[in-house]
Amino acid sequence: MPGRLAVVHEQIAEDLATRPIDESVLVHLGGLCRSRVGQCPGGGLAERGGAGTGGADRHLMGNHEDMLLQALPGTDKEANGTWLANGGATRC
Repeated sequence: MPGRLAVVHEQIAEDLATRPIDESVLVHLGGLCRSRVGQCPGGGLAERGGAGTGGADRHLMGNHEDMLLQALPGTDKEANGTWLANGGATRC
């Protein structure tokens, strides 16, 4: 069963097919990565080439994405601790 985000993308694509417009932009407002184990609703968007709605994708970072990006280099113990303290035990 597809995730909720995939279902929303399918609905947007269907709507655009039914009511075409010259240009569409899909904006994701954070929430693509959550710090809880196994919760990456937007995981794989880049690998898939975007949402697949036929328009441009824009991704605005939320607090979990910010925590992840600060912890990724692995050189900032405080950032790493914050990420892990918020459940960031898996890679998004």
